[in-house]
Amino acid sequence: MASARRRSGYVVENSIGIAAPAEAVFDYVTDVRREPEWNPQLREAEKLTPGPVGAGTRYRVRFGRGVGTAIIENTAFDRPCGWSAVSTSGRLDVRFRGQVTGFPGGCQLAVRNELFPHGAFRLLSPVLRRVLRRSWDKDLAAIKAIIEQ
Repeated sequence: MASARRRSGYVVENSIGIAAPAEAVFDYVTDVRREPEWNPQLREAEKLTPGPVGAGTRYRVRFGRGVGTAIIENTAFDRPCGWSAVSTSGRLDVRFRGQVTGFPGGCQLAVRNELFPHGAFRLLSPVLRRVLRRSWDKDLAAIKAIIEQ
C-alpha cells in the first residue's frame, strides 16, 4: 500500500489476499453493479451498455457524498488478470487499474487509483488521498469477507 504524488495525478494503491479463485474475484469486482455491496459510499450503479461486462462497458454511478454522479467506463478488460477504467465527474476524475494474481489457495487483488481533482477538490487532494486509501482498505476487507463466505 503506497501513495505518491505523480506528474499527472495523485496515486493511491491498495491490495489484499483473498482465499478464492482469481476468476471468482475478478468477476465479482469488475461488475460495478455489485459495488454497493462492499462500498458504502456508492448509492446506485446503473449499467448503460448492453451485453456482458468488458472493455467499453459504461456505468452511471451516484456516490453518497463528495463526488456526486459519475460515469465509469472500462477501458481494458483481460479476464481474469486485470482491467482498467476511467471515472469522470464534475469534481473528480479517476484512472483506475485492478489486477488479480492467482496463487495456490487464492489470489491477490490489487487496485490503483490515479486521482485528478477539479476546482476546490484540488485543494483537498492530500486529505482526499488519505481518505481514499482508508476507504479502499475497508472496501477490500469487505470484498474479502463477502467472497470468502
